[in-house]
Amino acid sequence: QIFYSVTIALMKRVLEEMDDSQWWFFEEAINIQHLQEGGSFSNVLIRRYDKTLKPLFIQIIRFIDRHSNLQLLMPDCLDENDKPLSKLWLEIYSSWELCQSTLFKIVASQKHEKMDQKVFQCAFPFSWIIYEYINKKIDDDNE
Repeated sequence: QIFYSVTIALMKRVLEEMDDSQWWFFEEAINIQHLQEGGSFSNVLIRRYDKTLKPLFIQIIRFIDRHSNLQLLMPDCLDENDKPLSKLWLEIYSSWELCQSTLFKIVASQKHEKMDQKVFQCAFPFSWIIYEYINKKIDDDNE
């Protein structure tokens, strides 16, 4: 439930930042060419979804699954000792300062991070973000 609500809130925030976010529904409804190509208004909306929301969702999943990070949330991979780790994962994912702001910048700018070809298994949720966050704080303190 937390994962879903945080992801939806992030997607909503990104869509609000896009130039055409307020009027896209209306513009699609009055665009005769799109209606003719789609055949129906629902088909036009599905095309819009495919063009806008799918890539956005894919970027979010791609980011949060870096180093197989999502495995830390999978119920079949968790034993009783890992429940706090799963809770920590959700807390970090929900945090604007730790995770959401970084993810928002990447997704909103539609910048595609180059992913390493090496495969790593996370043992700690969002370890790369925490590492970068701590280094930034240290750099800020040194200035």
